[in-house]
Order: sequence, then C-alpha cells, then structure tokens
Amino acid sequence: MLEDGEIVSRTVDERDTQTTPADLLAFEPSYERLGRAALIDEDDSERAREIADAILESDLPVETVLNKASKVKGETRVRDWELLAGEDTEVVHREYGCEFVLDLAEVYFSPRLATERHRVATKVDAGEHAFDMFAGVGPFVVPFANHGAECVGVDINADAIDYLRENARRNGVEDRVTAINDDVHDVATDYEGWADRIVMNLPHSADEFLEAAVTLAGDDCVLHYYDIQHEDDPFGPGERAILCGRRARV
Repeated sequence: MLEDGEIVSRTVDERDTQTTPADLLAFEPSYERLGRAALIDEDDSERAREIADAILESDLPVETVLNKASKVKGETRVRDWELLAGEDTEVVHREYGCEFVLDLAEVYFSPRLATERHRVATKVDAGEHAFDMFAGVGPFVVPFANHGAECVGVDINADAIDYLRENARRNGVEDRVTAINDDVHDVATDYEGWADRIVMNLPHSADEFLEAAVTLAGDDCVLHYYDIQHEDDPFGPGERAILCGRRARV
C-alpha cells in the first residue's frame, strides 16, 4: 500500500456512440429489422420518406427500407410493400444460428416470432419426425432439422416452398427436409401416423386443419397449435377445437 500516493484526475475521452434514426429525427420512429432491411408502417408518405432517410443516414447496417402498403391478404398471407430504398424485397435474415433468404413480396414471414420458434426448436430431439403444416420458408423446419429431426414442410405457396428448399441447403440440412407444395389436406394421408411433432402456426383458421393433424399424428405426438383469442379465455376455444377434432377422428 502506497502511503504517499497522489490522486490524479484525468479527463476521460467521450465514448463514440452509434447514431440512431431517433438522433436524426424529432421523434422515435417505429421499425422492424429483418436482415439488412428495415420495415416501417406509415400511411403518410412524407413521414415514411423522412424515416427512411434517417434510417439510411444512421449507423444501422441497413440497405433496404420497405413500407407496408397493404395488410396481409389471401391464402398465402402476403402483403404489398413500397420500396423506399434498396434494390428489391428479397432479404437474408439470421435467427439463432440459422440463415433464411426470402422475398417479403412473395411469402409471409414475421421476425417477431423468432423467440417462440427458438423455444420450440430447443424441445426437438434428434430422430424425431416433425411436420410443419404451414411451413413457409422454413423458420420452424430448418432449426428442427438442425436439431437432428426428420422434417416435412408443406405450404400452398410455391414461392415459399422454393425458399424452404434453398434455406435447407443454406443450412446444410437438405437431407433431413422434405418440402411439399400442396394443400396439407391432400398430403396428410401420405404421412398417416408419421408425426412425433406437428406445428400448426396459422392463427384464426388452424382449427380448419385439425382433422388433417389427427391423421398425421403418431401415438405420442406433440401438437404446437397457434391461435388468437380474447384474454378472458385464451386457451379454451383452441382446446375445445382440438378435442372435437380428435373425437371426430375416433
């Protein structure tokens, strides 16, 4: 211990911080990140342009800015986009060690479900038979296959299935992924009793496919059924629909 030590005061250099879009605007803009794209939802074209310019001028690693131009529509659940910056609507997204390429104008994809997809994937064991009834570009299928599962992904959108096959190749799991462009109603009998795990991520209308799910399910199958209900009874309608579907099959 120094008995005659001297306390010296020094000025600390100010740390450089990243410039955010909010630093360049008079408000905090709302946007989602998907790969090197930023997704905004603005009805006012001038405000949308202002936000896009601020995003590009900021230190965010973004090359493309897209503004939602319609709601999700049709049985393939795609939407229209206004391209405010960038070359096109195709993006590369990374999520929990997996890489996905997709075209937002051609397929449905939500980055908000990343944590839920990861939660489910961590429950998958090697050798399982996993069936995604509405597979999209593979955000459930690819990580399942990464965990060693044998996977089947079905989607009515041909573009989504093309991307699913590409994403399986990108992640080195194409040997464990079967991608089928079809209505799952027409596929279920080909995989009767095959599935150890089924994903039904189609809120509002998943109940219409429960008979197909029962056909697919093996004896100890785990069903991941997604629904949107009122907070007063969030699980009841889904539980009753599943029970009715099971009884109908019996």
